[in-house]
Amino acid sequence: PQAECASAILDCQGRITAWYEGAERMYGYTYREAVGQHISFIYFQEGTQSGKYKEQVERAETDSAFGQEGWHVRKHGARLWANTITTSLRSNGELPGFARVTRDFSDQRKRDVELYVE
Repeated sequence: PQAECASAILDCQGRITAWYEGAERMYGYTYREAVGQHISFIYFQEGTQSGKYKEQVERAETDSAFGQEGWHVRKHGARLWANTITTSLRSNGELPGFARVTRDFSDQRKRDVELYVE
């Protein structure tokens, strides 16, 4: 099965400026609930404390794109294992923000863990 995919646009401070249908399905937050929020709200507390979202945008700004996997959280608290690619959006040398594409790899991770445990 293909992984569910979500996309969003962030400003340079990490606030969500666009939240698409896939993100609504994956995380459970509507467009109105998500836009204006800092992207850190989708990470578990340990992800926020370690600055995971900050590392993503800093690396994307430097390298133009950066990928990372880790735990995210849905609206009602369920965890999901996600792969996120953050890409800098440059226009005439200016950096207005970032695009993020996230794939839910929870099922794959569960299968991998089950294989490892057996």
